[in-house]
Amino acid sequence: MNVLLLEDDLLQRNQLVKIIKAINSSFNIKTADTIKEALRISSECQIELFYIDIELSDGSGMNFSKKIREKKEYEFTSIVFISSYHHFALEAFKTIHCYDFLYKPYNEKEIKKVTQNLLASPYVKNQKRDFLVIKQAGIKMKIYLDDIMFVESIGKDNMIHTIHGIYNMKRTTLKEILSMIKSKENFIQSHRSYFINTNYVMKVQNNKGLMEIHFEKYDKTALIGCTYKERVNLLF
Repeated sequence: MNVLLLEDDLLQRNQLVKIIKAINSSFNIKTADTIKEALRISSECQIELFYIDIELSDGSGMNFSKKIREKKEYEFTSIVFISSYHHFALEAFKTIHCYDFLYKPYNEKEIKKVTQNLLASPYVKNQKRDFLVIKQAGIKMKIYLDDIMFVESIGKDNMIHTIHGIYNMKRTTLKEILSMIKSKENFIQSHRSYFINTNYVMKVQNNKGLMEIHFEKYDKTALIGCTYKERVNLLF
C-alpha cells in the first residue's frame, strides 16, 4: 500500500511516518514537503491513501487535492487532511470529499485509528481494482471490471451487464469503452455489438442459427458474430 504524506514541517512529517510505519511496516510511505513534489510522486506511482497538510509553504493542500481529484485514478482515493484551522473542515468534506479531517496537534491514537479503519474498509481495498466511471441519474459510479460479464451496444447506449445488475453508459461507443480498459486480458469482442469477460462464460450454444454465449448464473446472453467466431472458439 502506497501512502503519501504531504507535510512541510519536518518534525511532524517524521512523526507521521513513524506512526504509520508502526501500524504496518510493509507500507510504502512517500513523503513530500511541497505541492510540486507531491504531484510528481502521485504521477509516478499509484497512491492508495493521502495525508495532506492544508497550510503549505508553496500553497494550499486544498488546491493540491482539487488537482488530484481531477485525475480519474484519484477520483475516489481516500484523503485525510491535517490542519490547525477548523474553518477548512467544511470545504474539505463538501468539495474534496475527504475521508477525515484531523486537527493539529494530532496524536498517535487518532492517526492509528483513522488509518486502521481505512485499511479495514472494502472501499480502500477495492482501490487496486480496475474500474470504469459512469454516470447514472447525474451521479458518478464505479463499475469494477472484474464484475462485468459482458457489454451490449444498443444504438448510442451501452448496457453493462455485471454481477450486481445492469448499468447504462450513454453516448459512448463500444470501441471507446474497450479503450478505457487497461488490462484486456479477459475481455474479447465477440460481435460488433458485444464484448465479453471470458471469466464468466459458461457455454456457447446454437439457437436457431444464432450463436449465443451463456454466462454463469445469468439468464441473458451475448452473441457471436461471424467475424469474431474464430477468436471465441479459442476459448473452448
